[in-house]
Amino acid sequence: MNYKIIGDSCVDYTDYRDGLNWVTRVPLTITLEGVEYVDDSNLDCDDLLAKMAKSNEGPKSACPSPGQFLAAYEEGDADEIYVVTLSSPLSGTYASATMAKTMLQDKDSNKKVHVFDSRSAAAGEVAICVKIKDLLDAGYSFEEVVQQVEDFISSMNSIFTLETLETLRKNGRLTKLQSVITEKLNLKMVMGATPEGEIEALGKALTISAAIKKMIEIIKERGQKSGFEDRVLYITQCQALERAEMIKTKVLEVCQFKDVVICEARGISSIYANSGGIILAF
Repeated sequence: MNYKIIGDSCVDYTDYRDGLNWVTRVPLTITLEGVEYVDDSNLDCDDLLAKMAKSNEGPKSACPSPGQFLAAYEEGDADEIYVVTLSSPLSGTYASATMAKTMLQDKDSNKKVHVFDSRSAAAGEVAICVKIKDLLDAGYSFEEVVQQVEDFISSMNSIFTLETLETLRKNGRLTKLQSVITEKLNLKMVMGATPEGEIEALGKALTISAAIKKMIEIIKERGQKSGFEDRVLYITQCQALERAEMIKTKVLEVCQFKDVVICEARGISSIYANSGGIILAF
């Protein structure tokens, strides 16, 4: 069967598997001070981050339309289409992709399409895309791939720490209390995704170094319960390659992951992670 793997533009880029160039990315858009940016491979993320740092406004993101997803579905002659989107509580991307699925199957009921709600973002979406391709390369059927990937998503961990929570605060991703506490005390939060894909606080620290140490402690604790010998750790870094390399080294000292893959944040990941942000998924 011919297949196609589609993601939104929060599927970050990496040197792993040829940059994941086998993923068709449907871009979100970013608006800052009235200027709209398309989150595609042409976006200069460093320039966008510099403009964000000078702006009093928070950047706004908008999900792709169902029509954009439908166009991606119809391009080529794939019989099976696998779609990975941002966590549905955080973005309308999942809803758009699902609506496009209905539109496609109204035209051609023989098309097999499944939209995966990543319940994550960035590194988490990369992990899911790679899982899909591994199963397809191993010869699993559409139904088997869907079931195994949904199980994988349910067991996946997503953890992140950021230099600043400013964009999350400006866009209402934090509670009022969290915003006040982190701003007044300049705390570095360790955050994670709930099973439903919402953001939760896992810990706090006075410095980013202490926050990273806390992240590694959480990974070690979870690894002792279930083991990660067959899992890959994905790290999305935003202008923080050296920090990501350090985390890779430290994590491998306490957990035996199958592999560690470092990803470069693109537009959507960058505006929420900000410079120095780290997002982990495994």
